[in-house]
Amino acid sequence: MIVQGLVLVLAAGFADAADNANRWVAHTSRDGNFVVDFPGKPTKTFTRQVRSRSGQVRLVIVQCNTPDVLYTAERIEIPFPAGLKPADLEAILDYWRDDLANDFNGKVVTQKKLRLDSGAYGRDFTVEGRPVEKQGLATIRVREYLSQKVLYRLVAVTAADRELPDDVGHFFASFSPGTTRTKKVGPQPEPAGKPLGDWGLAIDPDSDCKLNDKGDVLEIEIPNTHHDLNADNNKLNSPRVMREVTGDFSITVKVGGAFKPSAKSTNPKAVSYIGGGIVVWQDSDNYIFLGRAAINRNGKISEFAAFEEREWGTRGALNNRGIDPGGISLRVERRNNRILGYTSKDGKTWSRLDPMETSYPATLKVGLYAINGCTDPVTIRFEDFQFTEGKGNAKAKRR
Repeated sequence: MIVQGLVLVLAAGFADAADNANRWVAHTSRDGNFVVDFPGKPTKTFTRQVRSRSGQVRLVIVQCNTPDVLYTAERIEIPFPAGLKPADLEAILDYWRDDLANDFNGKVVTQKKLRLDSGAYGRDFTVEGRPVEKQGLATIRVREYLSQKVLYRLVAVTAADRELPDDVGHFFASFSPGTTRTKKVGPQPEPAGKPLGDWGLAIDPDSDCKLNDKGDVLEIEIPNTHHDLNADNNKLNSPRVMREVTGDFSITVKVGGAFKPSAKSTNPKAVSYIGGGIVVWQDSDNYIFLGRAAINRNGKISEFAAFEEREWGTRGALNNRGIDPGGISLRVERRNNRILGYTSKDGKTWSRLDPMETSYPATLKVGLYAINGCTDPVTIRFEDFQFTEGKGNAKAKRR
């Protein structure tokens, strides 16, 4: 029973609009050792000791109460032994997720797994519940990170029968452990593109790549300099081809080429890396990609399917999976607010990765991208491309 303070606030009612007018303000909690943005000044800060299945835990809680949403940031100090395995950490996150859902008399309706840049494991999930009896349903979105013996948790709770605001992602993405953080640049202007046959608009931000339309094949040549699609470090100069789409869609493509990154990386903060695949794009701060990727770590090359999300310029879901070396077919589908990713070695039998829940607008851009983070030039080959749009993929198009 960790969220009683939240429930009491909900029962008492939400703040008047004049008290907090959605002016995003950075708040540093020195006691909680975190920084987070609230849509106004915090309305309540307190600490408490509570008993959980893990034993006695200490909570540091900061809240911002607005007319429609109660925002809460928490630091929870958990007494558990060192040296836990990833499965143990996942189980701890599941326990605290289920504990919160139970306290809100609700159930988890969506979930995605997260990883901080530090490697900390996390969850982003949504609960529909009835925290106050005889009132309507509340929507509770939660993001939690487990770092050493500390659980950081962000909670946004709506008033009864209200929806979370479109900018709620700002709250979750603004969080950073510690008392300093890297300033986010914000969405960048969309680079101009040039028509490239039926593939879409060719975008080459640094004007140093070659995008070659060979009919049923697209080849993207990248020189031996750093080209990335990474809001984390504001490196968004990946060559790509994009098109606009409204509503549901499906994209399928086979990604070929020699994925053998050199030992030396062009990114001083990462290992040598090559990638290419499908990107779903709202803007440079909000996108999802599914790609074939390879890294060179200490001379050993490993390939994997990179299925990753960026939300408000920071890491969102990270649903990667190891794959066998060589060309691979990829498919990305949008079904309402859900983005699904699939991989296949033969283009017939498909394996689904964990889906991602989003709050994207109806109209997005989608297409293909290529990344080079090694000191050799690379060429990535795309073929067997199919693009369909509409529910049930009723309107099929080949390129």
